[in-house]
Amino acid sequence: MLVFDFGERRHVILDVYSCKNEKFEIQSASYELADCSGKIESQDVCSIYEHSIDTIVEPKHKGDYMLKITYKILDETLIEVIGITVM
Repeated sequence: MLVFDFGERRHVILDVYSCKNEKFEIQSASYELADCSGKIESQDVCSIYEHSIDTIVEPKHKGDYMLKITYKILDETLIEVIGITVM
């Protein structure tokens, strides 16, 4: 869970690791930022730096959000969901 102050625009970085210590490449990544009603407020592609996925998030209202990052490695599609509260 991340906490933002209203009006903040911040990088959210997801570091990806192999549990088997194998080499891998993140082929693509995107995100969706949805408010508590499920309405998507923003979506875009993410920047990829080796094993890190970077996106800039700027929630428009106070309240709770879900940041969903979807990324591809080989033939797998993986999803990470991060809760955000804007105060």
